[in-house]
Amino acid sequence: MTHVEALDLDRLPEHLIVIGGGYVGLELSQAFRRFGSRVTVVQESLQLADHEDPDVGAALLDLFHDEGIDVLLGSRVRQVGGPFGAAHFGSGRKREGPTRSGGP
Repeated sequence: MTHVEALDLDRLPEHLIVIGGGYVGLELSQAFRRFGSRVTVVQESLQLADHEDPDVGAALLDLFHDEGIDVLLGSRVRQVGGPFGAAHFGSGRKREGPTRSGGP
């Protein structure tokens, strides 16, 4: 689902997986965490907001950890699907929950 569809949900997801650690994905992640969902951000690069200076990415990572948001850096999504939107990552890990792309 897109960020627009995610904000139009009738109920709060127990676990939201956000694909992409750009501005939209980060904002949506923080909002849903504060609403009460468990949130995992999957970022292919090695820092959040990878177009920013490394100190900005590090500060965001610290903030997200403090808020209880799981962040998977250097992770590539191989597949998204199934009845509950399970996401399979390049490392062979699997997480289940509604997914949302955080790209532009």
